[in-house]
Amino acid sequence: MYVPICAKASRSYCTWKCVKRGANLYFVIRIFQCTLLLCFLSLLPAQTFTARLAGTVLDPAGAPVAGATVVATQVETNATKSSTTDATGVYAIPILPPGLYEVSVTAAGFQKKIQKQVSLGINQSAALDFGLSLLSVATEIQVNEEAPVLQTEAGNVGTTISSQTIDELPLVQRDVMAVVRLAPGVIAKGQVGDARGGRGVFNSNFSVGGGRTSTNEVLLDGAVNTIGDFNGLAFSPPPDAVQEFRVETNSFSAEFGRTGGGAVNIVTKSGGNKYHGTAYYYHQNDFLNANSFVNNRFGTLRPVLRRHQYGGTVGGPVSIPGFYRGKNKTFFFTAFEGRREKDPVRSVTSVPTALERKGDFSETRFLGAAGGQLIQIYDPNTSRIVRGVRSRDPFPGNVIPRDRFNPVALKMLAEYPDANRTGSSITGRQNYLFADNRGYSRDLFTTRVDHIFNDRHRLFGRFSQQKSLDTQPSVKVRFTNSNNTKDSFYNSGFDDTYQITPYLFNVFRYMYVRYRANLVSNTLGFDPTTLGLPNYIRDSANVLIYPNISVGSGIPDLGGTAFNHQPRNTQGLQNNLVWVHGKHTLKMGGEYRLYRFYPFQVANPTGAYNFNQFYTSNDQIGTARPE
Repeated sequence: MYVPICAKASRSYCTWKCVKRGANLYFVIRIFQCTLLLCFLSLLPAQTFTARLAGTVLDPAGAPVAGATVVATQVETNATKSSTTDATGVYAIPILPPGLYEVSVTAAGFQKKIQKQVSLGINQSAALDFGLSLLSVATEIQVNEEAPVLQTEAGNVGTTISSQTIDELPLVQRDVMAVVRLAPGVIAKGQVGDARGGRGVFNSNFSVGGGRTSTNEVLLDGAVNTIGDFNGLAFSPPPDAVQEFRVETNSFSAEFGRTGGGAVNIVTKSGGNKYHGTAYYYHQNDFLNANSFVNNRFGTLRPVLRRHQYGGTVGGPVSIPGFYRGKNKTFFFTAFEGRREKDPVRSVTSVPTALERKGDFSETRFLGAAGGQLIQIYDPNTSRIVRGVRSRDPFPGNVIPRDRFNPVALKMLAEYPDANRTGSSITGRQNYLFADNRGYSRDLFTTRVDHIFNDRHRLFGRFSQQKSLDTQPSVKVRFTNSNNTKDSFYNSGFDDTYQITPYLFNVFRYMYVRYRANLVSNTLGFDPTTLGLPNYIRDSANVLIYPNISVGSGIPDLGGTAFNHQPRNTQGLQNNLVWVHGKHTLKMGGEYRLYRFYPFQVANPTGAYNFNQFYTSNDQIGTARPE
């Protein structure tokens, strides 16, 4: 069944931060009026991952210094943003990308002061005050120690996890969403951080502050990173590509909407003025692992594990020799990670014996109280009721005549391999050892380009994708699941930040997200008419796979079971407007999202056929005989 589903969501918000005491009532009323007007006009959404730096500049006597120029310079890119103090000595610099900064203050008649090692995180409102000295022989004062930046202008509660912490954590699956457990108030299901078991899309299955699972907002670079139907995660970047990871748990601002508990904001790394790169290889092998207590107690060997994870990153200025030099202007960052596994699959099962394939069940027994007892089979064509009792005649010699064989059943029977081990001495069962490998691969790729037009305008674009494949070894005989899982994830978009005036800033974002789930049978394309089944079964099937055949008696089933192809798309459009007026910061914006889901899925498209021991029992609707 193919039913397209489309949903739209939009919202707007306005927030106002004021740290000025005794604010003029007229000013407050005018701000409130403008806020309401802009909220009604806002048709786009907005979440932010940038930081805000504010503070006061004072002279040696503690009086405010008006007209001082405060410049924040990002260390890696030399990108600058500036602000001028007002009559009360207050400055504010919003929309700063997370990272390490050097902040300088200059004013006429005062020594220049430079504060180095200023670290700003995701959605941080930091306070940094300066005290200037009068101009003397020295014209510059540098402070090299890390600045004690405090968040005093916002009441949001959250946990920020740096790239260094992520790099040092033992992420067994190398899935960055596992670090969400480090935030207080977060309860995560086992699928979170399990790149293979959770398939990545179930990384949103966690609870924040007692809220419902899978209802939290997850953002990538401040924009949408989830799909619509169950709020699954669309892309989890490689750990080496993450600049910071923040979990908002309580009292966050109105810009973080569409959440039933908290919000996760992941910011990817950008390049800088120097070329940097990494390369890595991780190998996990059961030979190096300790066995569990339970396995040791019962003499069970360690689970087999052969996992290879490898990748690398590279970043720096964009440079085209003889054509373009991107230092201080254009930067790139690219990361790749691959994973390969082959897990041995071993199982002892049963297949029809050589005699049973000929219709001879004279040696087919079950283990009863008196040892091996013959399983008598009866001819269904002799069914009758005698004195109210249902009865049939047994096949002579417990052998089905050859002329009673169904040609379709013979073709299906031929799919089973011959026994490859000696079965039970009593029943003959457990006569086949299945040995093969289940494969898994996952490739992550993300690339980002940042361009700084000037100190008022910057732009970045990013493209990310993940492709995963979980392959099963079984084909027609289902010794294991015969369906392969193919998942593909995409997240791409851009962010444009522009300073309209010295006190008015605008941020525009667009993001496109896609997750495609694809369940494919190893028998895809099989024509059921080749078995002798009628044409209408083939002609009426949405998808052609081997029919689902169940025979019971401990013998593996045949055929495929299902097929799906389910793309899910999300488009997000955002706009943020920030106005700074002294100690007042007014932020407003909106968001529009378009969700689309095409849930194409079929089960047993060429039919499911079940056979059991009742067909050859003496009483076909009575108590079942042993198998």
